Amino acid sequence: MSVENGLTVGIINSYDNTLEAACRELGLSHALLDLKDPGSLDLSKWSTIIVDIRAYLVREILRCKRPAP
Repeated sequence: MSVENGLTVGIINSYDNTLEAACRELGLSHALLDLKDPGSLDLSKWSTIIVDIRAYLVREILRCKRPAP
């Protein structure tokens, strides 16, 4: 598998480090994002943001900020 050079990944994790381990194994530049104040996050420096599917179970801030369907 090839990954585009310069790709940067921001991760919103859950209770484990599966996504972080996968990024590390793929050689991706990545960092865990701090959600204490989501409105202050500068997302422009990331090529993509990955939200762990289980993050909504353990991070109340995600459930509170989610747009209504």
